[in-house]
Amino acid sequence: SPTPQITPTPTTPQLTIIPYTNTYCGFSFSYPNSLTLTPGASGSALLSSSSETILMACQEEIPRPPLAPDRIEEASIAGVSDAKIYHDSSAKDGTAIDALIFSNPNNGLDIFISGLGPTFDQLISSIQLLP
Repeated sequence: SPTPQITPTPTTPQLTIIPYTNTYCGFSFSYPNSLTLTPGASGSALLSSSSETILMACQEEIPRPPLAPDRIEEASIAGVSDAKIYHDSSAKDGTAIDALIFSNPNNGLDIFISGLGPTFDQLISSIQLLP
């Protein structure tokens, strides 16, 4: 009698959420393990995968892009009154890019986080200020 063939079931890698804390800039958030974190100097960092990139930095007085009001959206971050998402595009090739910019009232630094898409939206929705 024939021996039954067992076909292995392909497994999809499990997405895990990783907490990230930036003590220099004074905030934390969560991101999926599909992104790789590359820390930089003075609180800057890059989260990237083959299909997306999220960049973050902080410093005193980050300039806000001079965009039309219909391209600026209020963002909700607990403890922050001036958080805005700027819907801009690259001067180089016109690629769309969103930038969240806000002032951290606990340390006086402006925080800049740029990216695009659902992962960026999920990341910014998880931002919390450090005391």
